[in-house]
This record gives sequence, structure tokens and C-alpha cells, in this order.
Amino acid sequence: MQQVLRSLTVAFVAAALVQLSWPVQSQPVAEPPSKQIALNEKQVLAFIAAQKDIQPILDKIQGPSADELPPPIKAELGAAAKKHGFKDFDDYD
Repeated sequence: MQQVLRSLTVAFVAAALVQLSWPVQSQPVAEPPSKQIALNEKQVLAFIAAQKDIQPILDKIQGPSADELPPPIKAELGAAAKKHGFKDFDDYD
């Protein structure tokens, strides 16, 4: 009888350890919907033209979002966006 209880206890502990080692699946965080605006032809063409200047700057950075960029990178992005007729990088974005 004691051996059966020990076996059951060992099995229970093993099952509990396996259960605890599985990763917890969290619910995905819902992002707020993007604000959509109507673009005119001039804005679309400027956006396409700006890609050749903006993309190399974005390729330099790895990880942080545009909101967390260092000031020199933000200034570079802003200058590239202004060169193509945008108010600033946020307007381009």
C-alpha cells in the first residue's frame, strides 16, 4: 500500500512539474485601429520618392520604434521627409 502511495505521489509531482514547465499562453494585446486618411496623388508620389532617402536611415536602427529613436536619427528622418514635401517624419509616417 505504501509503495502504491509513493508511486502515486511521484506521478503527481512529475505531472505537476511538467505542467509548470509549459509556457503560459497569454492573450494577444489588441492594437487600436489605425487612423485612415485620404491621400491625394501628390502625397502618394512624394511618399514613394521619399523611400530611397528614408529606408537607409531606418535600416541603421534595429529594434526601437520611431517614437523611441535617438534625436540625431529623428533629425535625419525629419530632414529626409521634408526634402520630399512632408511637414516632418510623423507627417510622412
